[in-house]
Amino acid sequence: MTSNRIIRNILLCAVTILVIASCSIYDEYPARRQYDIVLRLADSTGQVIPDSVAPVNTLYAFKDGIYVGKYIKEEDGKIRIAYDNRDSLTFVALSSDAANFFEMTEPKLGVSINNVWLQLATERDSLACDLNAIYYGNLSTVVNGTGETEEERIITLQDIRAKARVYARCIRPRYGDGNFKVVLQGLHSGITYGGGPGGKVVNYRLPGKFVTKDDWMTSSVTLLPTGEEPCRLLIYKQDGELIIDTTVDEKGNPLIIKPNDDIVFYVIVDYIAGITVKILPFEDIDNSYTFE
Repeated sequence: MTSNRIIRNILLCAVTILVIASCSIYDEYPARRQYDIVLRLADSTGQVIPDSVAPVNTLYAFKDGIYVGKYIKEEDGKIRIAYDNRDSLTFVALSSDAANFFEMTEPKLGVSINNVWLQLATERDSLACDLNAIYYGNLSTVVNGTGETEEERIITLQDIRAKARVYARCIRPRYGDGNFKVVLQGLHSGITYGGGPGGKVVNYRLPGKFVTKDDWMTSSVTLLPTGEEPCRLLIYKQDGELIIDTTVDEKGNPLIIKPNDDIVFYVIVDYIAGITVKILPFEDIDNSYTFE
């Protein structure tokens, strides 16, 4: 074999090696995807907050709505996942800064994404109370993130709590002095792996007082979102007479409470028009009143 042929064979081998090296797993398995997942916490305004507030280290995977396994955060703070992009997968994560206030169920293989994940430790009929932050986030394989590299995805776990109050305008002229009982009924005290409402149904009683000569306002209640199913607003006089019983506002829209809402069910009592209900942002009313 001549020296030229030897050199040519060496060069041919080198080129072959380079071609092989340039091939990725996606060339051989075009449906295979691998990503680094970064988990971030955000408050109700969307502002990113330190991970130390409510550490989260586990990502749960659901295929076609069924739990198939979990991934654990590695030393560099990222979670690495690999999957077939022909599958319909949802990855979910949850954390809280006060886990002792609820029961959290670790998913078992084969359970539905609609099963209850987190259940608050509360009775069916409860007084309005404070609820510590609950952070939830998910990522579907059919959704492409924005502002991210092809190899990395960010899941933002946002505080999903909401706040609600009731303001009854001009209730004294029609219904007189005394105390009023205000109840939000049909709320849920848990969330599912998919982030929707679940678990036990709970009713919240909101204490209140006259904040002007004629207007009654309740303290706030911190609660979980209602999902698509509305809550029910009831107001009773001190003697037990039911004044208001509704699940819709003045336009027929359901009384829905969404994640991060800070709202007021604004009840207007009028002799001529009757009783109507509006859903207003808390900032749109006089919010200088305080409750002990």
